[in-house]
Amino acid sequence: MGIMTAGSALGSPDPKPPLETLTEGMAGLGDELEDISEGLVSIFQEKMVNDIYLLRLDGTLEQIDKVPEGKVHLKTYGIDGGFVPPLKTYLTRNQVGYSLRHNDDVILLDAGAKTILKDKEILENADAMLLSHIHLDHIIHIWQIAENMPAGTPIYSPSRISGLNNLKIVGPRSHQKIKSFHIEKSLTMHSIVNYAYKIHVGGKTICYTGDANYTKGLGNFCKDSDLILTECTHNDKNFDLIDSHMSPDEVIKLAYRAQPRLMLMSHFKYVTPEKAEELVKEEFQNVMSAKPGMTIVIE
Repeated sequence: MGIMTAGSALGSPDPKPPLETLTEGMAGLGDELEDISEGLVSIFQEKMVNDIYLLRLDGTLEQIDKVPEGKVHLKTYGIDGGFVPPLKTYLTRNQVGYSLRHNDDVILLDAGAKTILKDKEILENADAMLLSHIHLDHIIHIWQIAENMPAGTPIYSPSRISGLNNLKIVGPRSHQKIKSFHIEKSLTMHSIVNYAYKIHVGGKTICYTGDANYTKGLGNFCKDSDLILTECTHNDKNFDLIDSHMSPDEVIKLAYRAQPRLMLMSHFKYVTPEKAEELVKEEFQNVMSAKPGMTIVIE
């Protein structure tokens, strides 16, 4: 997402509840920004699927009925990305959010998906939340999610957000050890500070790009990953450098440099999940577009 809004709610203390402050900041801005919506893809989905896929050692996927015990697995709750006017849509859209679990250990990745609020079991067992950056499509439901996690659950972020008691600002070179998760970070090319996360757990490695343009540095950081969860915002590489996001062409570059078992795409805005998958598969076969509610189990 290339436009930052509601700065007072995110950057300095405000006596009003964060969501109320954000809502007030949204009033009247929709008409001014209507032209930005041209070309947007209508993928703003709330419907959750229950598909579960096993990622085999050879990179192939097999649909299975349930998550096997003891296996590391990633669940997607929302796949929408980017700024969409009017701003009040942030409160209703199902944007990016994920959970990563190994046995009883759970971390959440970003807080844009409102559907995670229905998953009481995952929220009640969350050990931490990792925020890639503080654009609204990645944090809009953070205050509600925080209220539903166990008291004291840490929220790691590269930047300050008001109204969160357990927020921990962390630098890009710091490492976190959370239960069975060992977490590395790397700065990416984006319009504000964004961390890509490399998470080691249960003998597996998962890399999450957050919002980023492709760079060799990002590709090197994601090497040796079993799964890369990457954004794919644009349908045209010509927009990538302007907006600091990726298109299918950039996803292909990342895939070739990092060579994961699976590229899992999300954060769609100007390209449909189906079209993005089709374009990337022309060059790199082990790719899949995420769906809300889908689970990937890593063998």
